[in-house]
Amino acid sequence: MARAKYQVLILPYHREGESVLYCIFRRRDMGVWQFIAGGGEDEDGSALASAKREAFEEAGIPTNSRFFPLETLCSIPAECFPKARAFWGESCLVIPEYSFAVELENKELCISNEHTEYCWADYETAKELLRYDSNKTALFELENKLKLGLIQTEQAKMDISNLLTCPRCGGELGQDCKCLACGSEYERRMGVYSILYEDMGEDYGFSAWEFDESDIQKSADEYRAFREEYQSHLTNGCRKAERMLDDAVREHIESCRGVAVDIATGRGMLLSRVMEWNTELKLIGTDIDARILAVTKLVRNCGENVSFVGCDGRHIALKNGSVDHAVSFVGIANMPEPEKAISEVYRILKKGGTFIYKGLFLDRNSEGMRDLAEKFDLARIMDIELLTELFVNAGFKVVRSEIIASAVWGENPYDRYPFAGENCNYGLIVVEK
Repeated sequence: MARAKYQVLILPYHREGESVLYCIFRRRDMGVWQFIAGGGEDEDGSALASAKREAFEEAGIPTNSRFFPLETLCSIPAECFPKARAFWGESCLVIPEYSFAVELENKELCISNEHTEYCWADYETAKELLRYDSNKTALFELENKLKLGLIQTEQAKMDISNLLTCPRCGGELGQDCKCLACGSEYERRMGVYSILYEDMGEDYGFSAWEFDESDIQKSADEYRAFREEYQSHLTNGCRKAERMLDDAVREHIESCRGVAVDIATGRGMLLSRVMEWNTELKLIGTDIDARILAVTKLVRNCGENVSFVGCDGRHIALKNGSVDHAVSFVGIANMPEPEKAISEVYRILKKGGTFIYKGLFLDRNSEGMRDLAEKFDLARIMDIELLTELFVNAGFKVVRSEIIASAVWGENPYDRYPFAGENCNYGLIVVEK
């Protein structure tokens, strides 16, 4: 296996009542105490996968144990790995060391010949015995996160960070949101991963990568007022039709398990419903506008089972086959190149995964449909039959495609498209990979 340009550090720990013990290992070649450490391999596919492999090889720790990443990150001189550096090149001077913790129920381990013995110790003893500062720093972080009860929070972060991928090249992202393959740099701010680059957003008419933290609270307050104002313009017929459609969508959502991604989350109208309908789902909200996701996170009071990723729907920053379900409320209607967006959803879904699409549709021969076709090229995605064909062309199998209710759309000054006076069809499309 080819040596990757990173190192992993693994800290096993065990809870005994209110106390915590940490497992340290004595190296055979140097006689010093340290945590499990080893090099990543290109074939591993991720730093987490490398950590699981190293933990199993050096201590017999099962790969299905509870691992989660720590924030501790250090750099190691590349000259420490002379054989690997011969392939990396002289310009590679340092490589990162990513830290992980793993919780174990059983303290009995099976160590490799790299170590002569292992020892379970309390925090102060382990800190005293450890040789390297990087190990001591990671231990300090873990000890305090356990005391503060942050382990569950970090586990949730681990789940989403391991699903992310670079939209430029499809490469693995490191803990610093930098692509390990092409070097593209992204960021995570206010709980939102912004996996965007400069030319994204041009088709949407805004700078997708701009992210003003100081304005998020103000924007959240403004949106709460906007939401009330928008709802006040809906007719009773539209309210009733939307309730009927929600009931139909809920039937499918309630049976979902695992991880679900919301395509084009926007202000979280569907996301908030899914949070209510199925508390067991882990949700990922996505949108081209990372800033609006930060607002939605605040307004919708999202818990730790909801993560947010700013990305283009045509280049979803999630790995192939990484999610169990996808949902969307008219998300495809707001994207250029809807075929590409649908194909992206197909790519990220696991086999057997479902895409539950809640949409608003127009009658095929209506005046509004003709206007949309001429001005916005939206005819295919505002007709439920034509949109269903796009799903089929992408490889999906149709489970359900149905107009649930209809109502005449009223005048609303906040609407993007000219729907007023049109018969609006509230439809549901459910497809399976």
